[in-house]
Amino acid sequence: MSDQPNQNPKDSISSGETIRMDITRVFGDTQQDFGRLLDSPSVYGASSTDNGDSPLPKLTRKPPNKYKFRKSVGRGGMKMVLQVRDTDAARDVAMAVLPDAAARPAKDIRKFIEEARITAALEHPNIVPVHEIGADATGAPYFTMKLLRGETLGAVLEHLNQGDKDTIKQYQLMTLLRIFIKICNGMSFAHSKGVLHMDLKPSNIQIGEFGEVLIMDWGLARVLPRQTS
Repeated sequence: MSDQPNQNPKDSISSGETIRMDITRVFGDTQQDFGRLLDSPSVYGASSTDNGDSPLPKLTRKPPNKYKFRKSVGRGGMKMVLQVRDTDAARDVAMAVLPDAAARPAKDIRKFIEEARITAALEHPNIVPVHEIGADATGAPYFTMKLLRGETLGAVLEHLNQGDKDTIKQYQLMTLLRIFIKICNGMSFAHSKGVLHMDLKPSNIQIGEFGEVLIMDWGLARVLPRQTS
């Protein structure tokens, strides 16, 4: 099993690919109520609205030099995932960022922050944990997560379909059933909070080296309306 960090292997960025964001500017410097995830002032200012929608959430600015860029590890949808060094905790974490945030419509900013807050509020052993949500030196939002290691369930299934002997030996029926149960446990918890993943698939399930099973990529998640009765 690979020990390379990978937030989403199918979307890995090659070493020669140009990343369209200014890394220097980015790094230079109780119970969750799901129904009110976005009710707060703006990131870029109190007047930042999108077609009359509610203001963008205001986020705490990242302390200068808290994170040191390591490398890019993946991308998907609007966001890009970086491996960074948290200098305070002395550990590497994954950081999700929104490239060209200043040029994006407010609805994109709002959706990015919504994904971060939904994921952060779903505290469960089988859902990827969010460590911090904030705004960088440019005012663009970011959030940090556990740096995932291992491979996705999608990769495991592909190896099994190809008849890889080592994978077949490691992932026998009972092991696969345990993984499936952990996925069900995580999704059951999310559903109990009224959250639907909307993009659950093997490539969004990370399998760790020590039995970890984590559901990731909640970018398309939907929050069901609260019952008023």
